[in-house]
Amino acid sequence: MRRTWQRWAQWAGIGALILAIGCAGALLSSPINKAMELERRGNYQEALALYQSVIAKDPTAAEARQAQLRMAKLYQVNLNQPERAVEIYRQIVSSAPRSEEALTARYELALYHFRNEEYPEAARLFEEIVNLAPTTDRGADAQVMLAKTYEKMGKLEEAAETYAAFSNLHADRAEAAALALETRARLLEQMGRKAEAIEARQRIVRDFGAEITEKPEVAQLVETAKEELQAAGAEVPAPRTYETMSRGEQIQVRRQQLRERDRPESAKQAAQQRAASNIFGVSADDLVNQYQIVVDEQGTMYDAMFILAQSMQQMGDYRAAGALYQRAIELAEADEDRKGPWENLGAAYKGLFDVYQKLGLRQLAKESLERALQRNPKVLDQVIDSGLYDYANGDYEQAIETWSSILGLNEKKDSELWYNIGLAYKKLGNTAKEVEAFERSLAADPDNLDAAQSLAEALYYRAGKRQRSYIFQDIADEKAGAEGHWELGMLAFKYGYYRNAEAEFRIGARLAERDEATAPLAARMKAFELVARVKRDRSQVEAIEPELQALAQAHPEDGLVQYAYALFLVEKGSPDEAIALLKAVMERRPNDPEPARALVNLYLSRGQLDQAVAVLDAYAEKNPRDQAMLLWRDQLRLQLNAESVQNP
Repeated sequence: MRRTWQRWAQWAGIGALILAIGCAGALLSSPINKAMELERRGNYQEALALYQSVIAKDPTAAEARQAQLRMAKLYQVNLNQPERAVEIYRQIVSSAPRSEEALTARYELALYHFRNEEYPEAARLFEEIVNLAPTTDRGADAQVMLAKTYEKMGKLEEAAETYAAFSNLHADRAEAAALALETRARLLEQMGRKAEAIEARQRIVRDFGAEITEKPEVAQLVETAKEELQAAGAEVPAPRTYETMSRGEQIQVRRQQLRERDRPESAKQAAQQRAASNIFGVSADDLVNQYQIVVDEQGTMYDAMFILAQSMQQMGDYRAAGALYQRAIELAEADEDRKGPWENLGAAYKGLFDVYQKLGLRQLAKESLERALQRNPKVLDQVIDSGLYDYANGDYEQAIETWSSILGLNEKKDSELWYNIGLAYKKLGNTAKEVEAFERSLAADPDNLDAAQSLAEALYYRAGKRQRSYIFQDIADEKAGAEGHWELGMLAFKYGYYRNAEAEFRIGARLAERDEATAPLAARMKAFELVARVKRDRSQVEAIEPELQALAQAHPEDGLVQYAYALFLVEKGSPDEAIALLKAVMERRPNDPEPARALVNLYLSRGQLDQAVAVLDAYAEKNPRDQAMLLWRDQLRLQLNAESVQNP
């Protein structure tokens, strides 16, 4: 395992920043050259003064930002003042967020947080870089480090998906892409997903097996994949070569080779410029020419591009598919002669969204659909209808994927979408996912009586939780009491709909106070109402603390009130106090997974994987039948063991 990490570190070039900036410095103006020479001689203060003079001359110039990068590195490496370096990096990002220097600054900030085990912030910055410059060397390095950060956080599924995204986005980097797939396969095995691990290794052999003679560094990865496939009794596919292609594919490849041979140099340069003009680094217009697409009287060029994009997506060429979807949308929206909306617009935006997701560009995926809705609000309904079409035709997984892609874009639609997703999971026989979807539907809209009814039925008939089902049946029948509003509030709180949580807790607390049997619920709901308000608006921390603290002191034996206060302490920025309190809550409520889950997540956010596993071990002793928590424990334990092998 140590060798795998070393290969990643070597490929990603984490330590190459100083050399890169140094080489670039040779091209800069004389003051920076002189300052760099002063650095080499150890005259750090004089070098800093010279860099400052460059910045003072024109703080907005690229040269000033380059001087800032040199200053930051000097503080970080030579003067052992990392805090000063961090401050400078943040200034660069703030002043020119999309500049080349800001990318470098973000990367250095992310590495700083990674080394200090501040993994959530590191992940956020690495992901920003990937979305800002996905096809660049910097974006590639950041995507690898994002995956490693997820591993450190114990988020194995996110890590595995990020490695897959890297292999899709950077398939032209054979060794790095193959290594990403092998690492993904290892993580999938740790999670017990052996079939997917086999698929990842089959792709290594199929996609990179033909390159081992030209690129010896790939040979070891291909051979390892073959050995693992043979040990698993799985098929070892033939490498994808010209000879193994279909006749049609061979003709296409040969045609492209001849076309490239005969193209004048000016045409090649123009094609490169067109490819560089979009985030995918691929020219959609050149693809159309390459495949000799002809438009008949019944269609348009954007229709043709849309069809070709779907074909490219099915073949796994996501960058080409993304460029085609993007160009098709541009042409369709610029077509002033078309009568009525383009019928494929929603599907094209959905295809573009899916491509972004496959490439690990989640921020861009969300932004693309948000822009679509700003231009044409009907796009959302088109995507919903597309999912309904799949559902009606029995393609429930595709329907779920379609509806999931637009969650969060219009909060008013979330309840409807989650309800539809719940129905699809019901058809698939996945009761756990069905229950979760109906819960989320109610969290998004507590007045969705259909979701309440469906949740009650799922709990009663399929999940075997009849007592809880009665509460939701009362909600569906519009007979909700204090317990019903408590359940609705906790669902809204759990899934992040804090405004709905506040409202339900407020109503429920008033009802609870009227009945002696439910009176203990009142304090709990008041406590969670206050925490929900802080979750929604962090500026309320100081105003809310006295009231919440008083509640916690007045109810020292109520585990849920104490749990709410612990969550508040996390929001306040006092994690050590929260840890102590959550441990106390676990002792009082040994069968409640929520305090344990909160404590595990808190430890993971601090990079304390061993502590997280210890919490789940303690919980498992008291709750050996909680399969979800046991599976989580086993996944984290595998991750902990893997780290022990890497760092003996």
